[in-house]
Amino acid sequence: MPFRYNLQKILNFRITKRDEQIEVVKRAQMEVERIQREIDMKYQEIYSVQADMKQAQPIMMETYDRYIKHLYKLIEELEKQKQEAIKQLEIEQEKLVELEKNVKVLEKHKERKKEEYLKEEKEKELKELNETASIKHYRKQKETQEEQEMEDYLQRLQENNEY
Repeated sequence: MPFRYNLQKILNFRITKRDEQIEVVKRAQMEVERIQREIDMKYQEIYSVQADMKQAQPIMMETYDRYIKHLYKLIEELEKQKQEAIKQLEIEQEKLVELEKNVKVLEKHKERKKEEYLKEEKEKELKELNETASIKHYRKQKETQEEQEMEDYLQRLQENNEY
């Protein structure tokens, strides 16, 4: 009879939950990366505006300054969003660690149960082999005894015939 783990459904459920949480963590990482790309783009835009300022007319300087300040405010807001996204990522990673630990506990339990099962099967097999060997030994001993009795009987008959 093959090994059957009683808690397999629970293990499968935990594995499914862990895999779902891996996807959540990946999405959270992608969100942090997306925000970082936006921040980088805003900085690139600031550098571009600063380069344009060098060639602009003096009348436009105030407009450029306001636009650069606006970009810095956007970057500041994006940095706050990034920090929140990083906190969320850490929370999701902690959940993933917990789910991974739950899966590993059941996998170890399953391994121990399988080892116990294999040990029991081996013991049953050895017991059957011992019983079979005992039966064969008993039969062989009985046959030997019967042969000996037959030889003794024949020898007595032969001795009786000689007299």
